Amino acid sequence: MNKRTDRSNAFIFFIQFFAGVLLLIVSSCSKPSLETTYKNVAVKMNKDCPITIDEETRLDSVAALPSNTFGYYNTIVNMLKDSVDIEFAKNGIKGQIVNMVKTAPELKQFKNNNTTLEYTYFDKEGVFMFKVTATPEDYK
Repeated sequence: MNKRTDRSNAFIFFIQFFAGVLLLIVSSCSKPSLETTYKNVAVKMNKDCPITIDEETRLDSVAALPSNTFGYYNTIVNMLKDSVDIEFAKNGIKGQIVNMVKTAPELKQFKNNNTTLEYTYFDKEGVFMFKVTATPEDYK
């Protein structure tokens, strides 16, 4: 299996994990607000962080952000910012995120709630690299 397939499979696994946690919380609570639901998901997920997504990516934390936004904070563990084609990386990652939200039944909750997904990436030394945002307009 090549690196790109490994990353795609890891990404799919992670999204399914998140969707499962989200559905568990939603089904076990009596009508919490969306903000409360996302905050609870973030608390639960952060207990497991950092999580190795694949050989290049580590999820450091997640956060329920204002304005119906859910944020992921990641580190590219083997690269420095200066060695990355930022625009190429941003476009590739955004395409994966948008495609996943469009096609994965597990992510129907995001679509139904018009949630914005925000992915922030840092290099192996903790230097900010880029941010990718997927809005409802991107995935609907």
